[in-house]
Amino acid sequence: MPRPKGSAELIAARRHQALRLLDEGFSFNEVGRMLGAAASSVMRWRDTAEGGGEEALKVRSPPGHPP
Repeated sequence: MPRPKGSAELIAARRHQALRLLDEGFSFNEVGRMLGAAASSVMRWRDTAEGGGEEALKVRSPPGHPP
């Protein structure tokens, strides 16, 4: 699945929404289907947040030369 288009704030909000849904008891697969993301991405977002907190979920620019 390609990364969704939108502002960095929109993508970060989607990640935070995924964490809220996980806290409500939904599975990785359910959250992924609701948000249009892979279950592995949802799991990675959860692991990232546990390791680095809210700051870790911010969107970073891709590496390399700017287009």
